[in-house]
Amino acid sequence: VDGFVGRQHEVSFLEEGAEVLLHDVAEGGHRSGIITRGGVEWQKIKLRKTGLEGVPHLILGKEDDIKGKLIASWYDSTTGLYRLPDELGGGFVEEVVLVEDKETEFDGFPTQASARGYLFTGSDIKPETEVSTKPLSPNIVRVNSLHEIARHEGLNASS
Repeated sequence: VDGFVGRQHEVSFLEEGAEVLLHDVAEGGHRSGIITRGGVEWQKIKLRKTGLEGVPHLILGKEDDIKGKLIASWYDSTTGLYRLPDELGGGFVEEVVLVEDKETEFDGFPTQASARGYLFTGSDIKPETEVSTKPLSPNIVRVNSLHEIARHEGLNASS
């Protein structure tokens, strides 16, 4: 693993604008985390290669709920808050935002205004996409660049 990661040092595994978006999220006082799917070891390699291993993250197996349904399960209609899993820092938050490049991962995503999703379709690194047969909810927006998300969210957009 170390040899693979070391040999790939000149290749960027982050989409253009990812570092700026994460910076602007943090500068805005917002929390961030990564939900990723696949084999645990491979996901850890990807997190390490992108330099994001220090960001709170939750690794889902292939049989786990899709991200939309998982996030919906965090919502408590009594309080109007989302309870984050410990892997993502725990605690309660008023809003959640999911940035995802696979449309199928939005199935079951909460429809509350406090949940916003961005379907990123402008990937140069991973051009293949998974398309859902269900229409997207109004609180999910298709974007071609990560800079668009910063604009939609009213972040500093230091790009």
